[in-house]
Amino acid sequence: MEVGYNIAFARLGQFLPFLHITTCVFFIGIQAGFSMIYRRFMQEDESKEHYERLVKTLGDFIYTLVICVILIAVTGTFVNEADSIKSADPMVKAILATKYTLSTFIAFNVSYMAYAYYKAKKYIANDDLIQCHENLLVIVKYFSPLNLIISLVAIYLGVAYRGF
Repeated sequence: MEVGYNIAFARLGQFLPFLHITTCVFFIGIQAGFSMIYRRFMQEDESKEHYERLVKTLGDFIYTLVICVILIAVTGTFVNEADSIKSADPMVKAILATKYTLSTFIAFNVSYMAYAYYKAKKYIANDDLIQCHENLLVIVKYFSPLNLIISLVAIYLGVAYRGF
């Protein structure tokens, strides 16, 4: 009598959803930490050195967010292709269309955040601290919390999609 082994943890089909969910959690964590930390630092000293440190750190956050958005898009596409049989239901198609729309909106928001970061970097080089502060404020007070809320809605839709 031959005994079979359960090696379910070694399947590639389970790695992509895990990577997708992990990247989404990482993206939301970065957005939440980003919002809380930067709001505190935006209220402090308004010297040029302070803004230079903020912009330098913001660059690391922006690069990480861009990498997360790219990973979410790639893994989400592959996960969707693996589940393409489910998409015959019109409700599933509506969930996926809404999820793609929200994801595209998040990608546009992150790209605008990167644009505002480069503008802030340019204003720091020109010693225009007021314009630098305004660009950082737009990123911290508006786009980061907006991405956080939209990401949570997209995760809810992902959970609802898995329920079908």
